[in-house]
Amino acid sequence: MSIFRVFQGANPIENLYDRINYVIRPDAAKLAFIYGAWVSPIFTYEQMVWVKEIFDQMDGKAFHHCLFNPRNDDKYNEESYFYFSVEVAEILSAFAERKQVLMAIHFDEPPGLHTHFIVNNVGMETGVRFDLWKPQLRYLKEQISAAAYRYGLSRCCKSC
Repeated sequence: MSIFRVFQGANPIENLYDRINYVIRPDAAKLAFIYGAWVSPIFTYEQMVWVKEIFDQMDGKAFHHCLFNPRNDDKYNEESYFYFSVEVAEILSAFAERKQVLMAIHFDEPPGLHTHFIVNNVGMETGVRFDLWKPQLRYLKEQISAAAYRYGLSRCCKSC
């Protein structure tokens, strides 16, 4: 089974810049495999902070850091895995309200590719905060599992 994980933690605005740099670092991610949904992969930090400032949402949790790991024996190529990861970024962006999402595929760690997502938890249109509770996470995993199945990857939840 593939794994979709949301890292728990406070994730304050002070950590956003460092987390973005971790996700897009050149020793792990290739430039061609970085994508931004409603955000530029080059100016991600500035654009996410700008949305927070507009809606006066600079306090508290600032972002969600998610990870997708395909199962070790899944068969895929880099191009199809990239398109799958872009679809997951779009699913995360559309979930609850339009959110900014930075996506980068890492090639640095065995056993293979894995994808990081940084999701701004403030919606671009209304400024409403986005928090993931268990029922929402379950629904999100169902959507990601369906996408994984379409791309020939194993699902990330047993009943999906």
